[in-house]
Amino acid sequence: MKKLYFFLLFVLFYSQVKATHLAAGSIYYEYLSPLTYKVHLLLYRDCKIISVGLPANAMLAGTDMLSISSMTCGQSFTINVDTTGNNTAKVVPDMCPSIINWCNDPLSTFPGYEEWHYSAVVTLPMSCDDWVFGYNSCCRNGAIGNLANPLSLGYFISAKLNTLTSSGNFNNSTQYIVGNGFNYLANQPYTINQTAIDPDGDSLVFSLTSPQNSNGSGPCPYLSTGGYSATDPLGTPTATNYANIDPLTGNLHFESALQSVDVIAINIDEYRNGILVGSTMRDLQFNFINGSPNSLPTLSGVNSTSNYYASVNVCPGATLNFTAAGSDVDLADSVIITPLTSLMGSSTFSTNNALQQTGTFSWTPTIADIRPNPYFLVLQAKDNNCHSVSYGYLIYINQCTADSVWAGDANADFTVNNYDVLNIGIGNGTTGIVRPGATTNWVAEYCTNWSSNFMSGINYKHADCNGDGSIDALDMNPVSLNYGQIHLKKENIGQYKTAGLPDLYFDLTGIIVTPGSTIQVPVMLGTGSAMMNNVYGLAGHFSVSNSLSAPLSFSNSPSWLGNVTNSFLFQKNINSNDIAFTIVRSNQTNVNGSGQIGTLTIPIDITAIPNSDLALYFSDLKMIMNDGSEITDYNVINDTLKIVSPNDVTSIYSSNNIELYPNPVNDYLTVKLNAMTTETISVSIADMLGNIVLQKEIKLNGEKEFKLNTAMLSKGTYSLQLISSAESYSAKLTK
Repeated sequence: MKKLYFFLLFVLFYSQVKATHLAAGSIYYEYLSPLTYKVHLLLYRDCKIISVGLPANAMLAGTDMLSISSMTCGQSFTINVDTTGNNTAKVVPDMCPSIINWCNDPLSTFPGYEEWHYSAVVTLPMSCDDWVFGYNSCCRNGAIGNLANPLSLGYFISAKLNTLTSSGNFNNSTQYIVGNGFNYLANQPYTINQTAIDPDGDSLVFSLTSPQNSNGSGPCPYLSTGGYSATDPLGTPTATNYANIDPLTGNLHFESALQSVDVIAINIDEYRNGILVGSTMRDLQFNFINGSPNSLPTLSGVNSTSNYYASVNVCPGATLNFTAAGSDVDLADSVIITPLTSLMGSSTFSTNNALQQTGTFSWTPTIADIRPNPYFLVLQAKDNNCHSVSYGYLIYINQCTADSVWAGDANADFTVNNYDVLNIGIGNGTTGIVRPGATTNWVAEYCTNWSSNFMSGINYKHADCNGDGSIDALDMNPVSLNYGQIHLKKENIGQYKTAGLPDLYFDLTGIIVTPGSTIQVPVMLGTGSAMMNNVYGLAGHFSVSNSLSAPLSFSNSPSWLGNVTNSFLFQKNINSNDIAFTIVRSNQTNVNGSGQIGTLTIPIDITAIPNSDLALYFSDLKMIMNDGSEITDYNVINDTLKIVSPNDVTSIYSSNNIELYPNPVNDYLTVKLNAMTTETISVSIADMLGNIVLQKEIKLNGEKEFKLNTAMLSKGTYSLQLISSAESYSAKLTK
């Protein structure tokens, strides 16, 4: 039903737009022999428009024309390109490919686009550093909203070539590997990867550029109002209106606050040994439309971080493993992850069976795979409502350097994360050799061993993350800077028991969650009857379900484990619902204790749905003593709160001795005892006629609150009575 709703709205919008002419295009070329290249032209048009878009001779004879020029060499000529050997008029599925569009059926109401692929072989007359392959068309779509007078503007795309490089006088241009999309929902944040394969392994730089007017005579003029420009093609950036591209990964992030038709142009420069050897541009028309409120899926960076770069230091048997987690705030939606690029070498990609999948990439590269420029992996995340996004990941393969220091990898486990802060806490105050040429960049650096090793056998020099010759709080900065970087992962974390005492848990006593509220949840470790002994530090992740208005935050005030004078606190937001944390002492002294070790602050979004669950989780935990040895004798308890409507939260007191919430109640009622001292009480609930509808005996076992399941009660007003051997209280209850 959501799909039908979406397309009906699309058709209404699209009929008003009356789009004409070309929707997108790009040019790329392949090296065949010295000065001889095969040039490819890709054009996309709306199938509904028969009389415009592609020239008539292209449609009938399957040919078109490219211009070729060099200003420095004084060259200018044209060549015909045709569709021989290519897929002519290939239908490009958009949104839901299972829907019959008007490319397949002229009577369909659903939009569709064709891809026309032309090519020709050309031999250039001489070597020049500014060859331009260009394609020109007369007109642009009159419905375009970010260009001034679009019907008066031409359409020009190009690819450039430098044949005067010192590296063999040849080049293969980049080739886009992710197809064009045209239709997007307004007020939805998209990430669509623009990665292109470069057969020569050149270094690529992605940028937004201006769409070009006829024959490349200059950039098309943007509207003078609204802040439109080449770098802000959707107008003045706001939280819900922006467009930007990662210059390294090609991840294009955008969102439009308006229903509109806009043009975005993307440029890719290729560098070889610091010399610009070529470039390509892509001119894209985006139709932003109204549609289903269903949210888009997302994909995390490497190992659930916001980082989309991974690397492996190639030593014998070195394997790179990382995960990319799919998610969707519409919790009932599935998220399917699929690679859009061919896997490199012997690498593999697999997904789990979760409703919202997590994908795992694994590769054991060889020495032959080492190169300075990265490999590209592009993954698509698609939900069951025809929404999809794509993300690019850069994979660097580095030369093996024995016992190198990597800035931020304080425990030398070949991964930068919050567990490195534990070693910084253990080694705090230790001094040693200053690392020559120290940098916080993610590169291998030589350093002579210090005089001390951690219990694991790792030298203290690794914990001097900034290389200044001293281990201290400043060494947490490179951890934050390089968080998520990988070059060889081998350590497993999170070894703890699953039952018994002492407990690590969330104290949810008296906490009421409503949309738009911010709650502070005490994090507890140990109790008076089951203390934790000889603890030096704890690292792990907190994560929560449901919608948040801002990222999680964590404080170690109050905390028996450590404060600002004797410990380090580190936290890194992986995403708004997941935060990595470390509390580690800095004085080389273990501590015993029980109770609160910190406070987790959770800002609930105003859009959170009443009666939905807010689940709180611990994950990937590691607890240590001051010698670095791991503590495993503790139990981890996750918990869940219920979000209630603000109108449903009425706490009722009787002489300030008891508290009920939520009230009115749906299913579970929490009863908090502020004064009763006995261990056993009798609980009864009666309707307004005095009939007992629920009765039971509760053993408190030292607790001050308990829950009652009221699911079997009909809607109405009831009287709750609590009776012990010494006292009794009553309160009004609404269902």
